[in-house]
Amino acid sequence: MPTSLTVFEKIWNAHTIVEEGGQSLLYVDWLICSESASMHAFNILHGEGVHVRRPSQVFGVVDHYSASTGPRLEDVADEERRYIVTNLENKAKGEGFRTFGLDNPHRGIQHLVGPEQGLTQPGIIILC
Repeated sequence: MPTSLTVFEKIWNAHTIVEEGGQSLLYVDWLICSESASMHAFNILHGEGVHVRRPSQVFGVVDHYSASTGPRLEDVADEERRYIVTNLENKAKGEGFRTFGLDNPHRGIQHLVGPEQGLTQPGIIILC
C-alpha cells in the first residue's frame, strides 16, 4: 500500500529539478531581493557575463535602507546607502524586473510585499 505524502513533500517533489547525494536542486517560482544583498549577487552575475534569466519572476524591494521618515532618496541615511538603493532600481531597469522602490506606493518590508501583492500563494516556492 503506497504511503501518502504530506503537503510539504508534494510541493518539494513538484519543485525538485535534480537530487544528488541527499541534496535537492529546487525550482524557485519567485525571487524577492532587497537592495542590501542583491548588489553582490548582481555583481557576481555580471562578472560571469550572465543576466537574469526570467525577469518576470524577480522582484526587487527597497527595504533595509528605506527611511521611515519618507519615501524620498534624500531621506536615506547616507550616500553609500543611497547608492545601494539606486543600484537596485538601476539593475531592475537594466534586467527588466519589477521593483518596489522608493517611488512605488506598494513598497514595504521585503517579507511582507509578497503576501500583500499576491505573490505568496499555496504550493509555490519563494526565495527572499
